[in-house]
Amino acid sequence: MAAHNLAVLHMERHELFAAERYFLQAVKIRPDHARALNNLGLISLAKRDLPGAIRHFESAIQSDSDFIGARINLCRILLLTEGDLEQAQEHYLRALGVDASVAGAQEQLALDLVRAADRDTAQRFVQEALKVRPQWTMLVNELAWSLATHPSAERRDPARALELAQQAVAMSDERNAKVLDTLAAAYAANNDTTQAVDTAQQALRRARQTGNADLAGAIESRLKLYRQGEAYIAAPEPAN
Repeated sequence: MAAHNLAVLHMERHELFAAERYFLQAVKIRPDHARALNNLGLISLAKRDLPGAIRHFESAIQSDSDFIGARINLCRILLLTEGDLEQAQEHYLRALGVDASVAGAQEQLALDLVRAADRDTAQRFVQEALKVRPQWTMLVNELAWSLATHPSAERRDPARALELAQQAVAMSDERNAKVLDTLAAAYAANNDTTQAVDTAQQALRRARQTGNADLAGAIESRLKLYRQGEAYIAAPEPAN
């Protein structure tokens, strides 16, 4: 405990070399010290030693399977390094099952996991996440957006996108401009130009009412496509 506390003190001072030395000492004394192992992973990450970080986070999880921080840290690395995405999702879901507040604290990570996954994997992930947090509007919306607008035709599913977008709108009581924007894109993907235009106009009004100029500008651009009878397809992600 003394070695670990000293390590934390050095870590707070950004003295990583000293912190690492004391964390290693703590782990030598107690090999299953999950927090020390997790902190060693963070230090490895700061040193850009990704394999070392993964190894330490995995060891922390082996020592404490309910250690949320280590699971989220490992999930982030797997996502950023294009590692095993299903494993990353599993770590997120396990953390969510331990403490549902993970959904709020790490919502962007969940959205990124949906965005990066293939069609079936993304749907399974959302389905499992909704068992813990049934009213997770933005997660449903992210999946609907991906299925309606993904640059790869193989990743799109217009009919399912429309179902999910309508579900997201119902969950948000039609007040969320981003959700309405997704519903409009889903209508366009299903060649329903009239509904796409009407819904995009609703989304535009809501975006302007809430002062979201960036979203309003994006919706205006999409609205022009819908009026021309075209669907909106997202631009491909730039290559690394």
